[in-house]
Amino acid sequence: MKPSAEEKRLARVFAQSYESLNSAQKEAVDTIEGPVAVIAGPGTGKTQILALRIANILRRSDVGPENILALTFTRAGVKAMRQRLVSFIGPAAAYRVGIYTFHGFCEEQIKSDPEEFADFSDKQVADEITASALIEEALKELELEYLKTAASDCHYVPAVRRAIDIIKREGLSPEDFRKLIDRQEKEVLADENSYYKRSVAGRKKGQLKKDALKKVRKNRELAQVYELYNRRLAESGHYDFSDMIGAVLSRAENNPDFLSDLRERYAYVLVDEHQDTTDAQIRLLIALGSAEHLQGKPNIFLVGDRRQAIFRFAGAGEDNFARFARAFPEVKEIVLDRNYRSSQKILDAAAALMTGTEGEVSLRAARRGDFPAVKTVVYETYQDELAGTISTIKERLAAGVPPEEIAVLYRENKHLPAIVDFCERLGVPYVVAGTQNALTDPDLRKLFALIRACLDPMNNTFLSEVMLFDFLGLDSLDVAAVFQRYSCRARRLSLLETLSDKDFLRRGKWRSLASIKTFTENLARWKSLADNAPLMEFFETLVRESGFLARILADRRSVEKMAKLTGVFRQVRRLALTRGPEYGAGRFAADLETMRRYGLAIDIPWDRSVRGIRLMTAHAAKGLEFDEVYITNAVSGVWGGKRKREDFDLPLQVVKGDDEDERRLFFVAMTRARKFLHIGRAERDEAGKEKSQSIFLAQIADSCPECEKSTETPLSSPAIFAPRENTLGGFLDNDHIRATFLKSKLSASTLNNYLASPLLYFFRNLVKLPQAPSRNLIFGQLIHKALERYFILLRKEGAPPPVEKLEEFFAAAAAEEPLERREREQMLKRGREALLIYHRQNADDFFPRVETEKWIDGVKFSVSDGRENFELELCGTIDRLDLLGRNTFGAETVRLTDYKSGRSWRKLSRLEKDKLRRQMVFYKLLIDEAFEGRWELCETRLDFIEPDEKGVCHREIIRPNEKDLSALKEEISLMAETILTGRLPELLEKEAEKAKYDRNL
Repeated sequence: MKPSAEEKRLARVFAQSYESLNSAQKEAVDTIEGPVAVIAGPGTGKTQILALRIANILRRSDVGPENILALTFTRAGVKAMRQRLVSFIGPAAAYRVGIYTFHGFCEEQIKSDPEEFADFSDKQVADEITASALIEEALKELELEYLKTAASDCHYVPAVRRAIDIIKREGLSPEDFRKLIDRQEKEVLADENSYYKRSVAGRKKGQLKKDALKKVRKNRELAQVYELYNRRLAESGHYDFSDMIGAVLSRAENNPDFLSDLRERYAYVLVDEHQDTTDAQIRLLIALGSAEHLQGKPNIFLVGDRRQAIFRFAGAGEDNFARFARAFPEVKEIVLDRNYRSSQKILDAAAALMTGTEGEVSLRAARRGDFPAVKTVVYETYQDELAGTISTIKERLAAGVPPEEIAVLYRENKHLPAIVDFCERLGVPYVVAGTQNALTDPDLRKLFALIRACLDPMNNTFLSEVMLFDFLGLDSLDVAAVFQRYSCRARRLSLLETLSDKDFLRRGKWRSLASIKTFTENLARWKSLADNAPLMEFFETLVRESGFLARILADRRSVEKMAKLTGVFRQVRRLALTRGPEYGAGRFAADLETMRRYGLAIDIPWDRSVRGIRLMTAHAAKGLEFDEVYITNAVSGVWGGKRKREDFDLPLQVVKGDDEDERRLFFVAMTRARKFLHIGRAERDEAGKEKSQSIFLAQIADSCPECEKSTETPLSSPAIFAPRENTLGGFLDNDHIRATFLKSKLSASTLNNYLASPLLYFFRNLVKLPQAPSRNLIFGQLIHKALERYFILLRKEGAPPPVEKLEEFFAAAAAEEPLERREREQMLKRGREALLIYHRQNADDFFPRVETEKWIDGVKFSVSDGRENFELELCGTIDRLDLLGRNTFGAETVRLTDYKSGRSWRKLSRLEKDKLRRQMVFYKLLIDEAFEGRWELCETRLDFIEPDEKGVCHREIIRPNEKDLSALKEEISLMAETILTGRLPELLEKEAEKAKYDRNL
């Protein structure tokens, strides 16, 4: 069969990319057989190498994409590798390659083999709230000496949770852990330093020191908690995230048939960021590669850099490369020493930092030019340092450096507020990169306090706190008067009862009596909702009616605030789904308190489309690069020189954080910079205490003559008292709209929203206003889930299963939703009736070669603003695709079915029908572009699952043609042109005026 035009294009892209490689990179791509370890320093192109090597394996061997396994450390790494691979082999093949995190890979094995992993069936992953609560129960139940304090039985909950996670990451059961403790005890008793060297009052020479066995006894108590925690975890229907790796490793090491199946399935294994793999993960790799017929030469390809092992607190061991080499002595090591990111001056400074360390490799810069030297700047105070650093950045922005090409790196999150403060006072736009904890946001804390007050409005402390919140609309002087008059009363009534007392209100002189009455009325209604309504409904109503949403949208950093609110909304929905229908506002408030008590977080990913300099920890910067990098607070005790107190001395071969770990982290921070690196430190901290420079700065200064040292002491006082500026545009900022549009994937529903109403598109797809799903939407989702599971079973069995299976799957899906009993019963009745009729009418047409819920993305569509061309990514999920067989040209003929609940085709309006037609044309465009020459769409069908009044389920057949495709492409292009040229706010204004909407929203 002749290669298609798309296959020829992909071959050209591969050839061009391959030819651009240096000799070491080509060697890594070409060595596809046997064990290979690639030492890839920062900026040496490892993601490109991994993707090209996978493409090369497919070109030079007879294995299919599904026979290749690629493992990496983060979900971001999975995404980056997949996107790069799409450009070389196309989306269809790229999405057949098994690219996972280690946890994702293990989860896939557990899901695909429920019989082998029966102990995971009908269980779900325990979130941090559940895990912390179970550990708290275990600590309270057990008689413990070392893991309780006089003040609290639960002081050690966070430490125990971290320790258990490390133990599980090592693949150890409680019994395995106890054996290691026994060995640890023998080692302590055999150590001469465990005994007194001479006799002193109260102790004799040769006597065991009082606390010599303290770490052993503490670990024995930890083992007790670990065992009880595991038992409670299973009883509650949960398992830990880390249990997945332990389970798969256990099967691989103890079940030859399971391991044989894995080896048969994956002929090639690639591992990214190998320096960060844990002991259990390495054991799994060794098991995969130790088949007898491979004779110690498995096709395992490792990429990593010892100098960038900065995630070893997660359980990674000393030297993963050395351990792999011991297992497979014939491993071929390839060193990539050509850096395509940083200037040679930056690389030399970084090399000076790592002189004499393990894994030292000299990097040569491919980047040419006269770049500035690495600059170290000493300031008088930490405030001077921040004022000077941000002032310098402001000058660089004025000189034309794009804000997204500047990064300010700090060691820990506690250093962020001071940096943010100076950015706002000096008018420098910023975005906090990496994940943020929504629970630390001051506005969201107010929302959580309001939830607490709604649940217990008779609590004077709770109520008096929220009355001061500006978004509730109470006049501050009225609130002060209420507090003053209430304090003078006999206090037989609560504050809420006093506010509802007509006599109390009549006697007062209020600036806005109506707002006080409205507040008490709202509070009564919210209290009723909190007690009776589903959590999602209560949360959404409270956010909207209280004025909190309007407050967020009016904030000078509305984009950032809205992202945090949306993140909390997702967490609320997740909790409501996983905890069941009984989970309401009261239990949510209790979970919030658990999170506060144990320092848990609701992590919100950062929005890369927001324009502003990037503020982030050095850990968050891993994998990123910028033209200019500013490392702050380079003093001893912040970067190196820390005194760390470990709660447990675990008997494991894991690295404990030390200055060498800090050195590697500083190395990572330095090598994020392409052109300019600025390192600042202060002589004194915020409290005026003298600080010495970091040991790393001293090594750079001594070993790298290119480093420049200057002493600048800008006066920080003016910046301290400067007013904060609005440094970031809101949702209507054209730069934000444009960036958000270009980074978002365009689906048929998004396009339909825009064409129906720019305001609807703006709020639903750009702002992404949190919204609880309607009952009809939930019903439609249940129908889709039931039909998906039914057709998966049909594909497996080769014939349509009985209708009872469809009913069973619908009931199972309904059980997963947070519905009240009466609502669930109504939906079950409605669903059974609809699916019974649909099955009876259409079962003869069900086809065994079927794909369900087919996700298609990676389809590129060119758009323009009249001056510059851009690429949008189109995407969509297709409910069902019947594979009908190959046509005379060798392409697979496919038939598309989309399920609809609700009214039938005949009862829809013209606009509603146009939306559905457009959706079908959009799906044809996706299939044509993603499967060019391999799939041919013969027809699309809209199946209306619910019968009409005559008991008939309707089907509408649509056959999109070239004219339809042209019209669709024109609509997408016009939408893109409107947004990219900055005309969307004007459309929103016009529509808002026409609809008499509040333009402030």
